[in-house]
Amino acid sequence: MNENRSWIERRVANHNLSYEFRDGVERFLDFGYSNDVYVYKRTIRCPCHESKQECIYKETIRCPCHECRSTKFLLRDKVAVHLCKKGFIPHYTWWILHGEARVMGESSTTTDDFIDNDKMNDNGCWVPEFDWNANETPNAKAS
Repeated sequence: MNENRSWIERRVANHNLSYEFRDGVERFLDFGYSNDVYVYKRTIRCPCHESKQECIYKETIRCPCHECRSTKFLLRDKVAVHLCKKGFIPHYTWWILHGEARVMGESSTTTDDFIDNDKMNDNGCWVPEFDWNANETPNAKAS
């Protein structure tokens, strides 16, 4: 996607949410939800509690708002609200965590700019750092 994303830095205009930003958020959400590999599907139990089958299907993506920093998976409307209230992660113009391929020679934010102690594997998925050799005592309450 070769688009000028300077609108990300112009969320507020005249003390109001800018139309440019709202339109950009909609384009971002359309893009993010168009890449099935980056859309996480959750199925939850029917709220009537009578059915034993899982019957409600929800799609979530990583929320790139300033607060969530792409660590939480939220529904489309929640992501929109977060972005409008809190703004994007600063300089998140290359939407790598939402399926955008890197264009050679293009500069943008790297995942290191907004993710602490996490690494991406070859499939573009995050793998949190974990020390398997750490000497920790088992949690007695977990059994």
